[in-house]
Amino acid sequence: MERTIINTEIIIPKELQAYKENIAKKLKEIEVIEENIEIKILENRITMNGSPEVIKRVEQYLLDQINSFSKKEPTDGSKFLIFDKKIVKVLTPGQKKYVEAIEKNEIVIAKGPAGTGKSFLAIAMGIYFLRNNIVKKLVLTRPVVEAGEKLGFLPGDIQQKVDPYVRPLYDFLEELLGPERLLKNIERNMIEIVPLAYMRGRTFKDSFVLLDEAQNTTPMQMKMFLTRFGFGSKMVVTGDVTQTDLDANKMSGLTHAWEILQGIKGITFVELTEEDVVRHDIVKEIIKAYEKWEKKIK
Repeated sequence: MERTIINTEIIIPKELQAYKENIAKKLKEIEVIEENIEIKILENRITMNGSPEVIKRVEQYLLDQINSFSKKEPTDGSKFLIFDKKIVKVLTPGQKKYVEAIEKNEIVIAKGPAGTGKSFLAIAMGIYFLRNNIVKKLVLTRPVVEAGEKLGFLPGDIQQKVDPYVRPLYDFLEELLGPERLLKNIERNMIEIVPLAYMRGRTFKDSFVLLDEAQNTTPMQMKMFLTRFGFGSKMVVTGDVTQTDLDANKMSGLTHAWEILQGIKGITFVELTEEDVVRHDIVKEIIKAYEKWEKKIK
């Protein structure tokens, strides 16, 4: 029977290049012990060729090494989050403030333009808390504004009804966990993705709960969501108040909460700006152009 051989690689961030020699030395020791693997240490990545079982063990060892080095405070003040083969770097001062706020507070309400990493970093932190047994469950939700939250009129089962609206959340989870591990976590009820309308009557204990696209909630929906908070939980609310899909005469629940909840112990507010946009530079320019236009018409 022919032996299965696979190839894989792990990128070493620039900020960890100083530790590459130490990592490489330890991997070379493994290569002597393990006959079924070939390891190459290149400029910014490590490639491996061998049997799936050996590759898996070496990958885990390597990620543990990178994780231990990344826990040392980087000289540029940046932060890292490690997920399987994905290393997430917190890129801007605003993002670092945001991540640290999630670490230290029960409820974080964040607003800012597209591309600032509001949703992605919140989900990354949720997975981090889940993996480290700080919480037992990760719950992600969005309001379904386009369907008026009346999903019964749409064809298919509940998953098919809400899939177009929550698909970006699945994409983020797959990027961090991979499709197989994501599916296992969903099957074990450790990760749940639901529309906001289906959260009434529930209380979340020992959970990390994210309300995304919160600018599309009404004040009453926001109140309903925040009062789901239970012991041992963390909540994050994210949104961009400049991109609301609500009717013009309706106030955004995000804007309303931002105004009335200031000063409550355990709740912190983080505002990200165009300086925290980490997408293509053209996105920053688009945001600036729209901000100038909006100021002119007010």
